[in-house]
Parts: sequence; structure tokens; C-alpha cells
Amino acid sequence: MDKKNVLESIKNGLIVSCQARRGWPMYGAEIMGALSKAAEKGGAVGIRATGPENIKAIKKVTKLPVLGIHKQWTEECEVYITPTYESAISIIEAGASIVALDGTQRKRPHGNEIREGG
Repeated sequence: MDKKNVLESIKNGLIVSCQARRGWPMYGAEIMGALSKAAEKGGAVGIRATGPENIKAIKKVTKLPVLGIHKQWTEECEVYITPTYESAISIIEAGASIVALDGTQRKRPHGNEIREGG
């Protein structure tokens, strides 16, 4: 689905967040896949998910667009939502339709930075 069609398909609809942290009872790619399928059956137009393994599992069971993030906590910076170029690429390769990231100017890992226009 191209960018225009993805945006049109989620317009005015419910996007359901299907994510759990390591150690939480609902953690795991298979569970995230099941949650996303339930969300789809309940009328969701898109899924928000974190991590390549979860996005891959979700894409196996639903055709809904996935708004992908890659949460990565480190001691060296405050930014943890898709903080690096590599983290964005990993969720694109996993099948995310849209990449969400922290667009602030806060310190990022490895000296990465977001620059206007590129």
C-alpha cells in the first residue's frame, strides 16, 4: 500500500497499540499478533507496535497498516522511541507502514541527531 493509501485507510479511525515490555505478562510476538488480530476484528484501522519481532508477527496475521516504533532504553540518553537510523530501518524491514520516532532535539545514542530537511 502506498503512502497516500495508508494515510487514507487510517483517517478518522481507531489505531490500537499492541505492545508490552519484556517481563510483562502479555509480552511476546505471538501474543502481539493475537492482540492485533483481535483489534482488527474489533474494527481497528491500524496497529501501533514496537520492535521488529512484534511487527513481523503482526504482519503475518493482519493486513492492517502498522505504525512502527522501536523502543530502546539506554543510560546515555533520554530518547528511546526509535532513537537511531538503524532502529528505524529495522522496523521498516520488519514491515512497518509508518515509522514513528521521537522528533525532539534531545541527546540521542551514538551522537545521532535529527536535522531539518534530512
